[in-house]
Amino acid sequence: MFSHVVILLSLWQPVQKESKQSAGFDDLLAKGNSLLKQRHYEKAIATFSKALELEPTSTRAIRGRGQAYAASGKYLKSMDDFTEAIRLNPDDALSWSDRATLKDLMGDFAMAVKDYDKSILINSSNSGTYSRRGRTLGRIGKIERAIEDFTEAIHLKPQYVDAYVDRAYAYLSSGSIAAAKSDCESALKYDSKSVRAYTARSKVSLTKKGWKEALNDLDRALDIDPKATEALVERARIRACCPDPRLRNGKVALTDAKLACELTSWPNGWFLDALAAAYAELGQFKEAVQYQEKAITDKRFYATDGPSADRRLKLYRSEQPFRLGP
Repeated sequence: MFSHVVILLSLWQPVQKESKQSAGFDDLLAKGNSLLKQRHYEKAIATFSKALELEPTSTRAIRGRGQAYAASGKYLKSMDDFTEAIRLNPDDALSWSDRATLKDLMGDFAMAVKDYDKSILINSSNSGTYSRRGRTLGRIGKIERAIEDFTEAIHLKPQYVDAYVDRAYAYLSSGSIAAAKSDCESALKYDSKSVRAYTARSKVSLTKKGWKEALNDLDRALDIDPKATEALVERARIRACCPDPRLRNGKVALTDAKLACELTSWPNGWFLDALAAAYAELGQFKEAVQYQEKAITDKRFYATDGPSADRRLKLYRSEQPFRLGP
């Protein structure tokens, strides 16, 4: 199983300041970036739009607004912006990469890979693009190619923490548990506060039924960032589905899963899947069925987790909770 839940903001290439533009434009661009990082998406959209009133053909402002649209779930508007950025500057590798990321979010994996290929053809030295293409390749089961991309990203940027984490997930998918753990440790060596690294290491522990160890790592991650959606969802899943009844806590699971869904405007299948599991643990099977049915409408989620998601839906319809297994 490949890395499912990726913090949305880590997917985008950063929008840099345009030195040739006016000071007012630069200020708006910087403000838009700050608002985007803080997850104030509507304010970011408005700010980038103001910047575009000053410089209507700025691909960086268009990309920034496109990123904010995507982060708020407005995929069609985001697609319009990224496509316009490419039209204005077909040699802008970052615009191709951003559109590829959006296509991945929309479940159009084959076209996402093509856009990433184009971005890398223009600029083969961007470690972030290799890492993002690797994530998409992993989602469609091309694990060896994904590992190659993550390895190239690390070659280009030896302390690239996210690439180590992504490669750890890919190794987990291929059954290379020792390699996955090693990459998690490498990530934490370079960044001892990497939320994603602690979350990935928790999944390594789960392969050996290390429920407590996994929860400890997730608690560490959430101490660092209480709004880390990936860690919230993984902790919710364990609290809802752990076979050890001493570690289950449906109310905590529901709180974690709801917060993750709220932070991402509810479109993520993996998050909805965890929410459904929490409701099932509490015996609220009507809600469990409702959210599991919503989860399987997410193309990205269903592409990797479809069969298991269907089995969970069947359990909830039979008024049975789900339990994590070997």
